[in-house]
Amino acid sequence: MAYEYDIFLSYKRHPRWEKWIDRHFLPMLTQYLGEELPREPKIFKDTSTIQTGDSWPLRLARGVSQSRVMISLWSPRYFRSRWCRSELGLMLCREEQCGLRTPEKPHGLVLPVALHDCEGDSLPPRVRSLAAQMECYQSLSGASMGEDTPGAEELERRIREWAPSVARAIQRAPEHDAAWLGQSAEELQQQLEAQIRGTKFVGLR
Repeated sequence: MAYEYDIFLSYKRHPRWEKWIDRHFLPMLTQYLGEELPREPKIFKDTSTIQTGDSWPLRLARGVSQSRVMISLWSPRYFRSRWCRSELGLMLCREEQCGLRTPEKPHGLVLPVALHDCEGDSLPPRVRSLAAQMECYQSLSGASMGEDTPGAEELERRIREWAPSVARAIQRAPEHDAAWLGQSAEELQQQLEAQIRGTKFVGLR
């Protein structure tokens, strides 16, 4: 089994953000990444990739396990979502398994984007310690306006400048490990079962 996707997009569903992602963020990101990579980028987004009738926890697990990097769209709501925390925890676990974010390999696989200011208690402790050192941390807070506005121009400028860093992260992703699928499936299945039981399971353990 090899990588199927370059990017897994992890985000908290919300009507406003989904519209913005589909109309603005993803088209711009795809355009500028296409200029940096030797191929068109392949991006996993749940609403456009998971088909009706799929087992969505297993489809999410496959998406995470077969993506080179993760772009996570951070906001306070993101970290209140048990599913988002689990997705992020899986990719951070892969970083640890691959010996990343170390003096020998300082790069990582999680490329966070701040849609809304996240700081202090809104960040889980494990994430809080990493946020300051994440080289691809990009803030799009305040740059989420519609087309033909100063906000749209600023959004495009930030994504254009960010794209080379995203491309480098994709290109230096570690060799794929088939065991990641089983790990992801187990984690997300536990998340589903906890939700059905009404118990807490938040990932990032």
